[in-house]
Amino acid sequence: MKKVIFNSLYYQNNQIKAPNMKYGGVESYIKNSFVSLVSAKRTNPDADVAFVSNNDLPEPYAGYFLAEGIKVFKVPFSDYTMPENFKWGYAFYKLNALKFMTSETNYDIFLELDTDTMVTGSLDTLWEECGYHNPVLFPLGAALDASVRQQIIQDYRRIFNADGSLIHYGGEFICSDKTGLGLLLKEIDVVYDQIKKDGFAIHIESGDEAIISMAAYRLTQVGSAAPYIRRYWTRFAYYSVDTNWNDVAVWHLPSEKHFGLLRVFQYYMSHHAMPNKKRCARWFNMPFKKTVSGSMLRYYANEAINRVKR
Repeated sequence: MKKVIFNSLYYQNNQIKAPNMKYGGVESYIKNSFVSLVSAKRTNPDADVAFVSNNDLPEPYAGYFLAEGIKVFKVPFSDYTMPENFKWGYAFYKLNALKFMTSETNYDIFLELDTDTMVTGSLDTLWEECGYHNPVLFPLGAALDASVRQQIIQDYRRIFNADGSLIHYGGEFICSDKTGLGLLLKEIDVVYDQIKKDGFAIHIESGDEAIISMAAYRLTQVGSAAPYIRRYWTRFAYYSVDTNWNDVAVWHLPSEKHFGLLRVFQYYMSHHAMPNKKRCARWFNMPFKKTVSGSMLRYYANEAINRVKR
């Protein structure tokens, strides 16, 4: 079974339209992708890696990607276009890349990851899961009253005139074999066509996650990517990271686009090797497990005293 892990990137006039773009630019995303794909290849050597974009890779990055055996595909990204006023309008390129890879390449299993990811472990069990011909998506764990999930639910109910409590899936991880992704893409087309027919009247902050979540709801079965990926927010006011990073194969690091992942890129350029997982975790401001604390010492002391008493 031929497997491919790929990133996709859309930009125009050397600019990326992204609401979370405070500094940096296209180069940051390309460097992020290099880290994502090289780390994927290093930990999963049985899979190919690829970069899909609407532009040619500029130098020197084209040379870097070629030297690492990263396949590069130039795709027009002409499907799933959204009105200019949509906050996450450019995010829909991921659906274009997914359609291209499944229809125009000869791979059997596909994993699309965001550029701001790092693969730190084997995905062998994920490939096995793909044998059930269901798309494997990442449920974000959003409660029913979470604002984004509620917006997706309300938009779906209105445009399809149907009831439903949809799960909010992330767009950073989409995986399956050709059959499973064919099923997903068929429903994505149905959803997009209905949104277009409705005059794009969904919420202007809707992104690819809205269409993915609506399409997934229409399928009989969807596998969960939760065992394989976590979204770690490692900087700024919103800090949400747990200590399970050592056991998770794919780290999604939205806060590290312009810092930690660039540091990994520079390390690789200097050493031609990926830094080890623990070093990366420190650079990414990850928490480490507390093996000894005052509370633990009191617990063990109390246990010892109780054993003596018995």
